[in-house]
Parts: sequence; C-alpha cells; structure tokens
Amino acid sequence: MNHKIIESLSKKGIYIEDEFLSKESLMNMNSYFDNQLNHFSEARVGLGKAKIRDDKIRGDFSLWIDSIHPPNEFESIISFLNSLKLEVNQSLFLGIKEYECHLAYYPPGKFYKKHLDQFSNDSSRTLTFIFYVHETWANNDGGELVIYDKNGNVVEKIIPTPGKMVLFLSSDFPHEVLPGNRERRSFTGWMHNKIIN
Repeated sequence: MNHKIIESLSKKGIYIEDEFLSKESLMNMNSYFDNQLNHFSEARVGLGKAKIRDDKIRGDFSLWIDSIHPPNEFESIISFLNSLKLEVNQSLFLGIKEYECHLAYYPPGKFYKKHLDQFSNDSSRTLTFIFYVHETWANNDGGELVIYDKNGNVVEKIIPTPGKMVLFLSSDFPHEVLPGNRERRSFTGWMHNKIIN
C-alpha cells in the first residue's frame, strides 16, 4: 500500500490521486456501465422507508455492486479496497468492518447539494471513496466535487478527470457535486466501522 495515502489521511483526512485507474480499466468499466444503464435506479435521500427522490437535492442514478462477488471489470478496485481496509485499520485504527459500493452516473446538468456522508443517527460511515470512471473530461466540463471543512470553508475543488481516486474521512467533510456539461460516471462508496450486511 502506498504510504502517501495513509500519511495524507492521517494529516489532512483527504487523499487524491490522478490517473489511479488505467485507460484499459476505464474502457472495460465503461463497457460494463453501458450494458447496465437500464438497471440503474434513481438515487434517493433519507434513510430506510423514509427515502425519497428529490431532484432539488440530487439528480444521480445508482447501481449497487456486490463487493464479495464483483463484476470482473471492477475486481482491481475491489482488490485495492480490501488492501486499503487492512492498511487503514493497522495504521489509523479506524476499526473498518465492511464496505459498500455502487456505480453512479450524473446526466448533464445534474448535481448533488452539499451534504455529509455520515447520518445523524448512524455514524458508521468512516471512509468515503470515489473513483471517476468516465473516459473523457475537460477542465471546463464542470461537475467538480467541492469539499468543505466543518466551518464551511472550501478545502478542495476537484475536477473529476478520468481515473482519479478521492478518499476522505466521512465524518469530517461536507461536500457537493456541481452540475457538469457531460455525463459523469463513478465507482463510489463507504467503509463502515460496523457490520452492515
């Protein structure tokens, strides 16, 4: 495991790496995306039975991925996440038990308003991970991930360039997804400090 990841998470709570995924991996992942688009569901807000679709808050679509038996196209990410889980537990003592993951896509113009990944009545989400899997993105395409500190100051404004990986502590950083000019695709999820399945 890259010690830079652990050092950055320990000091800043955030780690960003450009071109973490290869072009070949992105091509394979997008082929899977294209074949599965009819199976994506509208992403909702809230918990349990109270979940609703609210386009004024978020406009993305999602497809959950089985982290135990993932599609072949995502085995490399799952292998990395398994290693990361062990490393953050050994080095940062985060107590990660399991993680959950899904594919997400935002049609052009869609967004996700500022939010925190941890719920007020469930603090198990510990580490957020995002891998951008679209194959093309220009700096003026928008769709940035804006990460704030707890005082509302912008910490990072991240252009979702292909293959980029973003990790951050779920409890510490409110964030939002700005509207983009083209479809935005990602593999994303959370590591939990409890058994979730």
